[in-house]
Amino acid sequence: MNKNKSILMVTAFALSLGFVSPVEAAGGAPDFGTCVAPKGEVIASYANGVHGIPGKRETFKGSDTVYKISQDVVLQCFCPENGKGIQTNWLRAKDLSKTEIAKLRKQGWVYIATGSVWGLDDVAYLAKNVEYTCKAGVATKGLANTGNLFLLNTLLLGGMTTAALAFLLKKFRK
Repeated sequence: MNKNKSILMVTAFALSLGFVSPVEAAGGAPDFGTCVAPKGEVIASYANGVHGIPGKRETFKGSDTVYKISQDVVLQCFCPENGKGIQTNWLRAKDLSKTEIAKLRKQGWVYIATGSVWGLDDVAYLAKNVEYTCKAGVATKGLANTGNLFLLNTLLLGGMTTAALAFLLKKFRK
């Protein structure tokens, strides 16, 4: 009886991993891609100028390109002359619940009451800045924060759970 309970518990745990998607577990933030290899339609591009960055009080000088990935997702790639770029991920907050917004804010997202000040639609957004390396207005390949650490950890945990389950099943079959 105890052997069957253990097998049932491990199986239930392994199956439960598949019921929560990484996007849901991460708080609903979609994949923005990176400024190293941006995707989407260019909706604004400035070769040089003074720019603001959400969540920062100072202004920055450099190039800036904004990509519309979907109706709710915008990627902004700012590159100053020193090469320390700032990627801003913009997420439309209009359809998010207060709980989802609070969860994202705890993860470092900044609430923006209206995107119109930033050249976006006149609705609320959440914005999160990520540093990346660029050179004279061009993103360079290197180590970048892609936001996939949660997915990798989930896959690793799932693999370890499956291996443990296989070991237990083999052990109890004897």
